[in-house]
Amino acid sequence: MRRTTAALIAALFIMLGLGAQGAGAYSNGHLPTSVLSPISSGVKCEKPAGELADPAAAAYNSMALAAARQLPTNGCDSAYRSYERQLYYWSLYTSGRGNLAAFPGSSNHGWGIAVDASRLTVGVIDKVGNRFCWGKTEAFSEWWHMNYTGCWHRPDPGLNLHSPTLRQHSGGPGQGPYVRKAQKLLRGHGDRTVGVNAKYTHNTVVAVKRFQKGQRIPVTGVINKRTWKRLRRPISKPVKTTPKHVPSGGTAAPPAHPKKKPHHKKKKHHKKRHHVKNRKAWGIDISSNNGCAIDFEAVRRDGATFVITKATQGTTYINPCFGRAQTRAIGSANLVTGYYHWLEVGGEYGGGPGTGAAQAAFFANAIGRAGYGKGSLMPLVDVEEATSVSDAGVCRTVGEFVHTTKKILGEKPIFYSSYSYPLEHLSGCPFLKHYLLWIANPGNSHPMIPSPWKGWAIWQYSFTGNVDGVPGPVDVNKVYGGTKALAKLRVRDLPRRVRKPPRARTVKPALAGASSVELKADVPAATLPSEPEQFGRFIFGGE
Repeated sequence: MRRTTAALIAALFIMLGLGAQGAGAYSNGHLPTSVLSPISSGVKCEKPAGELADPAAAAYNSMALAAARQLPTNGCDSAYRSYERQLYYWSLYTSGRGNLAAFPGSSNHGWGIAVDASRLTVGVIDKVGNRFCWGKTEAFSEWWHMNYTGCWHRPDPGLNLHSPTLRQHSGGPGQGPYVRKAQKLLRGHGDRTVGVNAKYTHNTVVAVKRFQKGQRIPVTGVINKRTWKRLRRPISKPVKTTPKHVPSGGTAAPPAHPKKKPHHKKKKHHKKRHHVKNRKAWGIDISSNNGCAIDFEAVRRDGATFVITKATQGTTYINPCFGRAQTRAIGSANLVTGYYHWLEVGGEYGGGPGTGAAQAAFFANAIGRAGYGKGSLMPLVDVEEATSVSDAGVCRTVGEFVHTTKKILGEKPIFYSSYSYPLEHLSGCPFLKHYLLWIANPGNSHPMIPSPWKGWAIWQYSFTGNVDGVPGPVDVNKVYGGTKALAKLRVRDLPRRVRKPPRARTVKPALAGASSVELKADVPAATLPSEPEQFGRFIFGGE
């Protein structure tokens, strides 16, 4: 009875025109590749396996855009299933060697309007499938079987989740945010005729053709990967490199009797200035306490512009999540990368003893191997450890660290602390006023600035932020001055002596009392020491 019902539903899809375009001209399991399209499942198959009918594929790929990820299926026979494959699965079913299978010629897989999905895909369809005409209307005993219900009328965005193909009539669920983004980029390139309404109308088609013609790329009115790349390029005013009138055959000789020019006031021509919009710049700072499974792409989509990660502590501890792989993941998400060092003032919290100079050398070597360089944030140092060392000893350690870091990396480190710590331990360090301040002072509309600083560069305004891609609460920061100020905090170039990362070697600190430290890059997490217990974070109790 269940198979008969499935056959009747499949026949109803054909009569109502809900299958592939032109599917009524073909029989079940004999659809040509011209009416089938690939889907964003991550499963590579030989065509036509793994594909769906055109409208079903368009709805499926739009749903993948909305989920911002591929929606896996259970294999190559989990989407369109040819008549021969239906016979194969029917023979397994009748011989007792396989799962339930529809009678050959009656399966919705033969019309390209059903998939056998993974649990992740089933969860997405249960949550938002009704907006994309996907759901479960048959085979209720098979939780993995999902089918297209036949109401989608938008074009297929393709498989590229970063740069989907957009054309006239694109929009709606899944595609709408990308259409809106494209319209904003067109307006940013100077075309004010296009409206930002998330609808790919004729007006948008004309604007896209005008843009493509100006960029000297094929004029189609369709936003493909190449057009997306041109739209996302930074906007700058072209510089004139030649005069308006170029003399031919060399410079002409001056006239024998030059005419006197009439005396008149010269008109002042004011050049038009193209101002770059200054936007808010906020980001997160992380350590091993936040885990190593952070989705930086999701962090970027949530609006963050930078990520500051803990690199080292003392002279022996390296964050197990930190390394070149993490730097590449942050950079591939178009986020600015920053590195900070937890300064051990007294060596009382598991980071290993060491002077400020030894800790600076250890920190510089570690971040150099991880990818610190042009475009990174200036180095940062976290000073907040509660210690029994005298104030003079604290200032001496801090001074050694910042001066050695400046000498090695060529950049002054940004100083991180709370409001109360400098007042209690750093009152005798007047040199700190020459360093930028990263202040930890949440719970206020504006941060309180300790002496000797007059202002702040970065403000850690929350310790319990909820950011997409980060499991659990995370520290959230903002830059004073927005994206323009953030650009000034980035490293422009490295000193010539440190442009190549140093090789692994034993470094003997020059100061007495400091032990030799073997500096190695990208040490496996299993061999690294665990995160030192931060009993000293008495100020705000978390990292």
